[in-house]
Amino acid sequence: MTDSPRLRPAAVPATRAVRAAVVAVVTSWLPLVLLSVVAWAGSAGATAGWDAAVAVGSLAWVAGHGASVRQAGVVLSLTPLLLTGLAVASAAVAARTLSGPVEDDRSPRLGWLGGMRSGVARLTGVFVGSYAVLGLLVALHASSLPVRPSWPSTALGVVVVPLLGVVIGLRHAWARPTAAPGWHDQVVGLVPGPVRRALGEGLRGVGLLLLAGLVPVVLGLVTHLGRVRDLTSSLDAGALGNVLLAVVQLGWLPDAAAWGLSWLAGPGFSLGLGSAYTWSQAQSGLLPMVPALGSLPDNGALPWWARLAGLLPMVVGAVVAHRAIGRLATLSTLGAKALAAATAWLVMVLGSLVVMLLSSGSLGSRALVSVGPHAWWATLALAGELAVGALLAMLLTWRRYHR
Repeated sequence: MTDSPRLRPAAVPATRAVRAAVVAVVTSWLPLVLLSVVAWAGSAGATAGWDAAVAVGSLAWVAGHGASVRQAGVVLSLTPLLLTGLAVASAAVAARTLSGPVEDDRSPRLGWLGGMRSGVARLTGVFVGSYAVLGLLVALHASSLPVRPSWPSTALGVVVVPLLGVVIGLRHAWARPTAAPGWHDQVVGLVPGPVRRALGEGLRGVGLLLLAGLVPVVLGLVTHLGRVRDLTSSLDAGALGNVLLAVVQLGWLPDAAAWGLSWLAGPGFSLGLGSAYTWSQAQSGLLPMVPALGSLPDNGALPWWARLAGLLPMVVGAVVAHRAIGRLATLSTLGAKALAAATAWLVMVLGSLVVMLLSSGSLGSRALVSVGPHAWWATLALAGELAVGALLAMLLTWRRYHR
């Protein structure tokens, strides 16, 4: 006797996952290619053809996936995190189109995956695998240029980005107990409720810290706008070229926010050998010809009130801890509220460390081989500042609790 078709597990449409991966790659790749082609078309002195302009767009896409690029022993590995965010967002939106098949799937469950259905595992695997294959093809296209991407870092990036996209795009499906009952039961049993409720606030706190890191960046840009304008004019790129140059520099805006956050924390950042930007001083070394770097402060000692910048992370720590505590019931114990505040604090510390590490890299050789925040020292300082803010929030909670 054969099973009735109605009783068979619903087949997962793998082709739908392939289409979603294609959409994710194209929607993040095409804007970069168009930008590159427009720059090529508007350049009167361009000697390369339009195919080289398309390859430059492909190289930018690969760089946004964390790939370092090399030419004649010179390594450029400072990831434009805004392009990384664009790629992850595109992957998340594309993965969200798979939510219907994921929720409707009735294939057998896999014990070694916590009870996840085999069709769902195959669907996500096909999406990630298809994205990775397409990403390697884009990298192969970019390799036609003299500046070529590094294959190990490229391979890692084109796997990590779609994985993040699947996690973010299908987060509501993963949160349901039916997605993977075994894992869900373990999380519920091992992770206390206050911790689970505070995780989201901690992640939002990382975003708030990066917004705080943009404060010194914007202030520096406004203060030294004339110098930035002069550097831009010296490149003689024309009106269209200046606009495109500004757009390209925006690719590193999240990196600048992470550098600003490291400065707010105290240890600051460096732009190569012999340079240091902290609360107390600004000392530049050999700088690349990037107009946005004209917003950096002049060499010398900074005024005493620059140290007040350390208050901003404390304020963020207090706000986020207060919001994490507010996620709990009013009658929750002080211990539960302290656990929620501590969880949000830990997520902010670890998240900030990850972002600062990602915003570090190389802009060339010799003096510019290492640029970016002093990530570990900045994280330690930031942990203390955030802890002060979280303790203030707990103190206010304690006072209300004992009224």
